Amino acid sequence: MGPNRRAQERERAAEEAKRAEAERRAIAAADRIIGVLSANRPGALMEELEFAHRHVFEARRIVAEQRQRVHELSEKGGDTIEAQQSLALFEQSLANFEEHLRDLESKEAKR
Repeated sequence: MGPNRRAQERERAAEEAKRAEAERRAIAAADRIIGVLSANRPGALMEELEFAHRHVFEARRIVAEQRQRVHELSEKGGDTIEAQQSLALFEQSLANFEEHLRDLESKEAKR
């Protein structure tokens, strides 16, 4: 292998290292921009717990409001079928949110 070829290979290796570093920086910047949560990042579980608490709180409010709608429709002699179907869906969503919250709290307790 001649000196020119070795120099070209060193140049290519240096360029590839620069590209790899630029790509690493771009990926890191994109992760920061879109807010990717890493399991290893301190506080990620706490953030997820906060979101889960908010979802449960909001779902409970929605269920309570829908129960009130069903009650009011029933009192007025109105058709409650659709309102009751919606209520059942909201209650299932609430149950799912509560289960997810329990799972997260269990993870937090094990830390």
